[in-house]
Amino acid sequence: MLFEYGNQLYDNYQKNPNGSCMDNGVKNINVIGLVVSAIPGGGLLRTVALEDVKNSVSYTVKEGFQVDKDVTDVALATVKGAVIGKISDKVIS
Repeated sequence: MLFEYGNQLYDNYQKNPNGSCMDNGVKNINVIGLVVSAIPGGGLLRTVALEDVKNSVSYTVKEGFQVDKDVTDVALATVKGAVIGKISDKVIS
């Protein structure tokens, strides 16, 4: 969960380097992504399923609930997230 928060914080800063700490660190954080990343387990199927949820559904204080219906975007982000997640698991272990 902390790793996911750090990733989101970094992404928010990269997208908006002049944004406020409140926007980058609180209002634009995807709460669904944080909660989903805290679910234990480590199998590939779990990783892909969690990445799919994180990439298709989001909730931020600033924008509320959002659902990404672009299948291509969600699929690419899911594969990218699953690969990065598995690599980081190996590096951290």
